[in-house]
Amino acid sequence: MIWFEYGNETDHGDHFGNKITAAEYGRRYLEYRQAMKAVDPRIKLGVVLATLFPNLESCAPLAAWPCPVLEVTGANVDFVIHHSYLPGYGRNDGEPEAKELFRIALAGGDQIQEYYDDMRRLLRDKTGRDDILIAITEYNGHFVQQQPVPYRHCLGNALVIADMLRVFCNPANKIAMANFWLFANEYWGAVKGYVHKNDVLVKRPQYYVFELYAQHFGRELLAVKIDSPTYNTPGGYGVKPAGGTGQQFREFAVDILPDGPWKLSDLPGVEHKEKDGILEVEFTGQDVDYRHAQKYMQAEPIMGYHLIGQIKTELEGDGEGVCYEMSALGLDGTVIGSICSIKIGQTTDWTEVEAHIVTSQDTKRLRICPRRGVQKKPVKGKAYFRNVRIQKYLPRIFPAVSFISANASQSEDGRNYYLMIINKNLDQPIDTTISLAGLQPTHARAWMLTGPGPEATNETNSDNVKIREKVGRITKDKVTITLPPCSLTALEVDSR
Repeated sequence: MIWFEYGNETDHGDHFGNKITAAEYGRRYLEYRQAMKAVDPRIKLGVVLATLFPNLESCAPLAAWPCPVLEVTGANVDFVIHHSYLPGYGRNDGEPEAKELFRIALAGGDQIQEYYDDMRRLLRDKTGRDDILIAITEYNGHFVQQQPVPYRHCLGNALVIADMLRVFCNPANKIAMANFWLFANEYWGAVKGYVHKNDVLVKRPQYYVFELYAQHFGRELLAVKIDSPTYNTPGGYGVKPAGGTGQQFREFAVDILPDGPWKLSDLPGVEHKEKDGILEVEFTGQDVDYRHAQKYMQAEPIMGYHLIGQIKTELEGDGEGVCYEMSALGLDGTVIGSICSIKIGQTTDWTEVEAHIVTSQDTKRLRICPRRGVQKKPVKGKAYFRNVRIQKYLPRIFPAVSFISANASQSEDGRNYYLMIINKNLDQPIDTTISLAGLQPTHARAWMLTGPGPEATNETNSDNVKIREKVGRITKDKVTITLPPCSLTALEVDSR
């Protein structure tokens, strides 16, 4: 083994509130890289560049980890590591309903491609190199909930994963490998059941995506041109809005948070006060849900807001730490959406954290508060908060989403052609015509991954989502096939 990762999701800490700075990570990376290569010069050590999809545009202010890491390492990078999880959805109330959620989720593919375009520009700018490979050591749709069904195991997420694979295959991205998380069992498994327990093994919808690629895709990639109807989406859960011809990102580097003290309210087990611009929160040994210091400001709909603030802690017995929370509120004060910064546990220095949110059409105000959530363990000690500011930005709006996306390849002898086609229309089939650039098709077969709807799973009925075979229609130099709604189709075409 010569390929190693230096850390895992180090950009957001160790899941216990402990976090090192990007610059310190970069310095340690160089030390470990030098020591490991002294043992075996063939060793390649990977840099944790990003978990999820931080904004890389202009390197500031939202790329608080990737930019300073690369400024320290410079060109001394063997490869970089990214974890691709989109969207990020954790609600258990069934809102929004499944079709609306997956219309949003399926807008993510082109946005992931844009992210890797930005990453390649960042690597060129900071290292002077364009040969650095990307290793995607984890990817999946980040559906972390159970109700109404575990969406991570549904047909809609299978299509999300298929669209990710389309992006990962793009040679321009220079992606060395992509590791789906997770193959079997546990929380994320594509296959459910334990052989040693005599369980019946169940193939979940996401499993079939890889089966189709393994059995019905060629070795040489081909370019694809698509002419398809489109749809608009307001975005959400990490996916940016998409509609019309789109809109470019633009940030206004001015603090717009109104001056004034924190609005404090009582909470048993907590004492807090503000002095000289610093909010001091003392936890006295109970397990508390603290958000009892608040600031409010007016907000515009479909607008981005970027929170930046500093935290320092002296806590005992706390498993995760404290953070800042920014919530979008509707007209009646209802929380429409919330986002938290990273959580800070034990730290002796002020640590700058950030969070950003794009408001919905119904947003009227923002609420900002220091936050410590219930963790089923008592907490004792102090946390300090200062220098909170808010900057507004025009969010990136992507062009309207094509109902069809496709990946294409051919056999080594150039006689067989393969397409992976996603129909993102969750309600209607689409009659599709495929032309093979002047070649004459002689036979066409299709394998279609379909089910009753995007929320369909195989958790209780293993045949609910499955592959169905069909023959394509050939007319002169074209193949015509009807794509079922909410489906992935593997199409093989023989030609002469």
